[in-house]
Amino acid sequence: QGPANMSNVFQGDLVCKRSEPQITGWVCCVNSENNEAHVYWQSERNECGSRDKIDELQVVDRGLIPSDIVRRAEAGREDEARGDTVNAVSGMVVSSEVKVDLRGCERD
Repeated sequence: QGPANMSNVFQGDLVCKRSEPQITGWVCCVNSENNEAHVYWQSERNECGSRDKIDELQVVDRGLIPSDIVRRAEAGREDEARGDTVNAVSGMVVSSEVKVDLRGCERD
């Protein structure tokens, strides 16, 4: 089913084909004129990616992008589970940064 409000496909989305929901892929770029997305599938048979019709894709997950409206979630808060937003804090994403620590492994 996936998160709400994800009818459009954007660069960086994690998607699956509606016909093959068990295989996921990462959207490299989107060509809205042709209604296509270039997707790198997590499958051994597809190393170069493929161009797929956006209508045939379903968004599984998406990172935060500028202009997203977000709300702080605190695990275990019963008032938020009931929908009580009195103490909720929300805002708009204006930028994001990704940091990665990579550790090499030795080859034989």
